[in-house]
Amino acid sequence: MIPWELALSFFVGLALLWALSTVLVWPRRIVWRLITSSLVSGLCLWAIDLLSPVTGLFVPLTPFTLLAAGALGLPGALVMAVWAYALIPL
Repeated sequence: MIPWELALSFFVGLALLWALSTVLVWPRRIVWRLITSSLVSGLCLWAIDLLSPVTGLFVPLTPFTLLAAGALGLPGALVMAVWAYALIPL
């Protein structure tokens, strides 16, 4: 028979290992999501800027717009494009 102290220390060790792995994996997941969101949004803004002679829509590619698009994701990039279109005087 296994002593109860050994079984208890085993389960406490498993709980600590689970907690440590959760703490180490969680920030990596957030950083990965931010990186992919930034890349997709940056590509979307670049495509909008590339098509600006055809569409007449211009969104400047500044660090602020790229940071905002990265934080807000693809919907944020599209909102910035619509906002830029709304602010263009006709």
